[in-house]
Amino acid sequence: MTSTVLAPCPALAGFVELFWAEEAACRTPGTERVLPSGTTDIVFDLQDPSRPAVICGPHSQPFALERAARESYAGIHFKPGGAAALLGVAESELANAHVGLDAIWGGAARELSHRLCEAATPDLRLRLLEHALLARLDRARARHPAVTYALCQLSRSPAPRSIGEIGANAGLSARRFIALFTAQVGLTPKLFARVRRFQRVLKLAHARPHPDWIELALGCGYYDQAHLVRDFGDFASLAPSAYLRLRSHDPNHISLPS
Repeated sequence: MTSTVLAPCPALAGFVELFWAEEAACRTPGTERVLPSGTTDIVFDLQDPSRPAVICGPHSQPFALERAARESYAGIHFKPGGAAALLGVAESELANAHVGLDAIWGGAARELSHRLCEAATPDLRLRLLEHALLARLDRARARHPAVTYALCQLSRSPAPRSIGEIGANAGLSARRFIALFTAQVGLTPKLFARVRRFQRVLKLAHARPHPDWIELALGCGYYDQAHLVRDFGDFASLAPSAYLRLRSHDPNHISLPS
């Protein structure tokens, strides 16, 4: 498999984490379980331009993905809350869902899919994606400062403050803060914080052949190992030991037995 990534230009850096493209010519077909990250991607299937691009909204649940022997994809990986600003739809409407991009962009989504398939190189495809977002930048809705502040606080490891404290420091009532954050990020602040804490564990565990689960749990803000095991059950539907056996090249993808 070959992968290509492109960092966003400064104008898009507040919304987009990266643009990506992947090609696999002879992979083993099978089913993968994709673990939740709390972020949004737009995925274009370059094997079949007639298939609409899919918005994979912010998930708090795992979902199954069927992999073929030959694949070619390109996509946009948004920062938390970044998709809402550029797509013009509340991310709460995309939570735990897969939505066709054409439902939001109409014919422009199909035209972009065809142009991506016709592009000669992965680099050109990623530039096309970047230009497509730049063309919509003048319609982007700014993220609320309270949400930006909360995301900054919750990105720390471990998160230094309670959700209530973060909302209060942002100058909002608890109800207003939760509603605003959920609309712009897609998950409630508490659930988002749990998913991102789980993501930190996955990243660290994936880099180690024999991770010390107690050390990872405490270092990432869990009370104990049992607390981490519960999150593995909620977000991966398996135990940490099973994750190690089934993990793939990507921390968020596990290969399910056929």
